[in-house]
Amino acid sequence: MICLVILLASVFVVSAKQDCYSCTSAKDYYTLQTWGWSPYWNQNSNNLKFDGSDDRCDLHPWMLGNGGIYSDCPSLCVKWQFSYTDKNGNTDYATVRGCASDILNGNYPNQEQCPAFVDSSIMGGSVTGTARTCYCNGPLCNPASKTASFGIGALILIAIFAVIFK
Repeated sequence: MICLVILLASVFVVSAKQDCYSCTSAKDYYTLQTWGWSPYWNQNSNNLKFDGSDDRCDLHPWMLGNGGIYSDCPSLCVKWQFSYTDKNGNTDYATVRGCASDILNGNYPNQEQCPAFVDSSIMGGSVTGTARTCYCNGPLCNPASKTASFGIGALILIAIFAVIFK
């Protein structure tokens, strides 16, 4: 009986899916294209909430409610953010958050990473700033970078219980 419980627990941990914030500060697909997302964008994705008018997706994705959450993501969550200075001298953002396997067209890592900011431009080079793409694992982990080790830790714990209750 205990072996059955351990087996079911390990299957649950290995196949666990997660929730990711899924939104963009773009107002529509055309705006995403001006940001240079065409080569990376999964055109079949219908799960991205276009926020467009305010900074909820940029800085406060939890304010979008359930409409800004993609459930049962089988891959890592992703956050791409471009930071720049607008024509009034204020810091502004272009942001995309979501489930990597849903919004990206193929290539994404299979482990967490959040490399340093890089100088970049959008809108055909007319707007310059810095960009960063982070991939994370864990429920609603893509408002900021984080480190998670739940998967490996859970598997080690299951192995220990399997040996103890053998």
